[in-house]
Amino acid sequence: MSDIATIRRLSIEGRHKEALQEAGKLLKVHPNAVPVLSAHAFVHSRANSFDIAAKSYRRLVKMVPDSFDFLFGLAVCHFQLGKLNQAEEDYIKLINKAPGEYKTHMNIGVLYRLKKQYQKSEDHLKTAGELEPGNPEIFHNLGITLTEEEKYDDALKMYDHVLELSPDHYRALCNQGVVYSSLGMLDQAVEKLEASLAIKPDYHRALNNLGLAYLYKRDQEKAREVLFRYINMHPHDGNGYFNLSQIDGLSSDEIDDVSAQLEKLTTEVKTFQHLERGLFALGKFNETLKNPEKTEHFYRKGNKLASINRPFDKHKTKVEFSRIEKLTEQLKSRKPSQNDMPYIFIVGMPRSGTTLLESILATHEDIVAGDELPYLNSVCKRMFFENTEEASLPLEEKLSRISEYYLSRTHALFGGKARLIDKLPHNFQWAAVIASVFPKARILHCHRDPMDNCWSLYRANFEHGHAYCFSMGSLGAYYANYQKLMIHLEETTGTAMLSVNYDELVNDPSSQSKRIFEFLGINDFSYDETRRAQGYFSKTSSTAQVQRPISAASVRGWRRHEDFLQPLLHALQTQQKKNGLPVYSPD
Repeated sequence: MSDIATIRRLSIEGRHKEALQEAGKLLKVHPNAVPVLSAHAFVHSRANSFDIAAKSYRRLVKMVPDSFDFLFGLAVCHFQLGKLNQAEEDYIKLINKAPGEYKTHMNIGVLYRLKKQYQKSEDHLKTAGELEPGNPEIFHNLGITLTEEEKYDDALKMYDHVLELSPDHYRALCNQGVVYSSLGMLDQAVEKLEASLAIKPDYHRALNNLGLAYLYKRDQEKAREVLFRYINMHPHDGNGYFNLSQIDGLSSDEIDDVSAQLEKLTTEVKTFQHLERGLFALGKFNETLKNPEKTEHFYRKGNKLASINRPFDKHKTKVEFSRIEKLTEQLKSRKPSQNDMPYIFIVGMPRSGTTLLESILATHEDIVAGDELPYLNSVCKRMFFENTEEASLPLEEKLSRISEYYLSRTHALFGGKARLIDKLPHNFQWAAVIASVFPKARILHCHRDPMDNCWSLYRANFEHGHAYCFSMGSLGAYYANYQKLMIHLEETTGTAMLSVNYDELVNDPSSQSKRIFEFLGINDFSYDETRRAQGYFSKTSSTAQVQRPISAASVRGWRRHEDFLQPLLHALQTQQKKNGLPVYSPD
């Protein structure tokens, strides 16, 4: 049918509305014709109408069950619709049907990465690369998988290979920049990100990461320049506004202008991307301008949207807390291992001062700041929380594997220094494991006024995890459960853990830092505030704050929004009563 060729041409030219209209008309005339159904599915896929395309592909698969193309199209639709288990089944059928087709291995490799099954992702992407060695997209995806695994050296080599195949591959250059940022090699990061933008000046991801790289380098002016370029080129993308809101030194007039523009654009929900980030940016901008009502309004809207996008699983969290308590009891009677690696673990709730504490410790020449290392948390979750083969192993075998894995991933990070900091806050869950597996390690438990901590969490907009933060009820309850667990863990781990109060630290950093260094066995070191944060950066939401002089300005900051935060206070106090804890009383 000549009409089909026209429909496909319109779709390829990006004239989706016309293509969809013509495809719909033709389908009404020929509802059971395979070529027509195929064209209908094709144009809807290209127009990102994957739910409609999937319906046509399902019919086609029933009509022509041996067709590779139709099953592949259905798999792609399932993938794009987030139906990853269905897509996985489809791709496995395709691999069995045609094991030499590289596209299937590439796509399922990407799917496994999304499911965080990294070894499977690597295996399939490597197979795709063997089948189609000249395709840069295969190796680019393999580079992304290696990056997510934090196999940074391998990832950089893979991106180099992509650039050998395709020198203008601006996404590979950008991803190299992201890796260099993660390694703290900020000059190299800037070089790669600038190279990416030289090829594609409006590439949003490179603009975003270049702005962050300059922020990490403490070059606020350059960061400001790049992020303003970002929002000018991509005014409907909330990421640029969010990162801009973290920068110091914007004038009131600039914030007024950006806020007015952003507030108008966020009403255009169909075209505005990363709306959640835009709403949190408005909260931050209005907080800076000291507009409390608007501050509260936009933080509430942002958290409401976040709770829809990433709902909190109350039951799962309750089970996990219970498992940690039982594990702690099991480890009480276990004889500690002989491992003598001198790790420093900074734990506690996020936004409790962990980044500030790491920046203080990093002033010592023999201590290297590792930032938030994912390794302990990921391996412990596999062993104790997830339905994996490892979860059924005896406790001693689990602990042995945890030790081996963590040592293998962190050994090179010492860089010739005596001690390594891991400041992933939620490692508080694994304090008993740390004390048992790494008896020479020292744990610093950072905590602060509960309401200050919760208010800071409510405003943070974490992109991954921390779903308990998006509702005042779940936030208050989670915090009280954390308090209960920490009392239990501090009793269990004994001398391996030191309590560090954020309020005391910011009010008297000299004496508090002396106490902390002595706990680490460092008795002859005088802390110098002028050296703090020199060469130090963190990829967390505390990036900008840690570059400022130590200040007690945020202490009791929640009081400025006391009426707004009453539901949070009520949830905290209610759960504390249930847990038999001292009930928080505002002083």
